[in-house]
Amino acid sequence: MAAEARGRLRRLAVLIASVLAAVPLAFGGDDDALLLPKAEIPEERLVDVAIDLFSPGVSDSPASPLLMKGIRSAVRKSEARYVPIHLRNTLQSTGQWGAVRVVPGGAAWAELFVTGAIEKSNGKDMEVRVVARDAAGRVWVERVYKQRADAAAYAKDRPVDGRDPFQVLYNRIANDLVRARDKRKPQELAEVREVARLRFAASMAPDPYAAYLATGKKGRARIERLPAADDPVIARITAIRERDHMFVDTLNEYYADFYARMDKPYDDWRAYSYTEQVALDSINRASTLKKILGGIAILGGILMDPSADRVG
Repeated sequence: MAAEARGRLRRLAVLIASVLAAVPLAFGGDDDALLLPKAEIPEERLVDVAIDLFSPGVSDSPASPLLMKGIRSAVRKSEARYVPIHLRNTLQSTGQWGAVRVVPGGAAWAELFVTGAIEKSNGKDMEVRVVARDAAGRVWVERVYKQRADAAAYAKDRPVDGRDPFQVLYNRIANDLVRARDKRKPQELAEVREVARLRFAASMAPDPYAAYLATGKKGRARIERLPAADDPVIARITAIRERDHMFVDTLNEYYADFYARMDKPYDDWRAYSYTEQVALDSINRASTLKKILGGIAILGGILMDPSADRVG
């Protein structure tokens, strides 16, 4: 009986260990560093990037699940502007790209267009869905990024312009985009650049430039023909495109001002929300552990009861 009891105790110990391992605890973040160029990037590999405002994923309805969690739609809508601006700043800091701009609603001239949606953001955890597609319709990146906040970024003595709590998430997006670009052959990037130019021309003058591009079965653009080098209409459209760039650059200055004004109160909100989320997780975890251990105690009593063998 003693050997049998020891066997039951070992099985019980394994059961306890496996159950406790399943209890969600805090997980560490990655130490992903930005991929920086080892030499100057050739001009032909510098791709212009347009980032749309992210989808906030909220509803103004009083019954919205976010409101029930204490997250107001106004905060999430502000985040939907803040996040793409911070992503733009991250991409610009790498020196891996051409012009990087935040463009609400998209842009006909975009060589690479990035869209996103905030699926979770509460100060402790962040989850965003990102899709990057080039002008020809090829998907470069389509992925959900998840990250636990860097708690050190919320310290009271943190520098005013310190590291973002979710900087690793932005670094991973930037690195994935660089890896996707590096897989493209020079002729593919040249095609993307030309398709972007023709798309803008077609948006300005559908007749005749819409016919210069065709769409394949997979939704990818294909160049049918190119305009003449001395086409006067293309020359005027190119000038319009440059002015469009200047307008978007001016718009990005306003976004930069919004970002700067939002930075401090947003960081304070995230720090407060982080504390609240950690406290809530601790309460839920303690409650879960209490239920699990109570169930294991009952199970252990049954396993150790000699009469249990006679019942069978």
